[in-house]
Amino acid sequence: MQTSLQVVNRPRRSHTAAERDFIELVAEEICNGIHGAVGAWMSKVEAILASASSDAQKLASIRALVRRYEGCQAGRAVTAV
Repeated sequence: MQTSLQVVNRPRRSHTAAERDFIELVAEEICNGIHGAVGAWMSKVEAILASASSDAQKLASIRALVRRYEGCQAGRAVTAV
């Protein structure tokens, strides 16, 4: 069985210093973005847990926060908390 895609064996080219620097910069920015997002989410959860709300209200608030995140993942806009 023949497919329309064929793997071509070509020598792997080495990355230049500029390419490595660019990859490192992008990876660092991704890491910083993830760190910032996790910190923001943790702050929101901590604020909910520290509130004077009942446990049921806290759980509902955390569930709402998760639903907003799921909406973001589905391509919908995330609303502010």
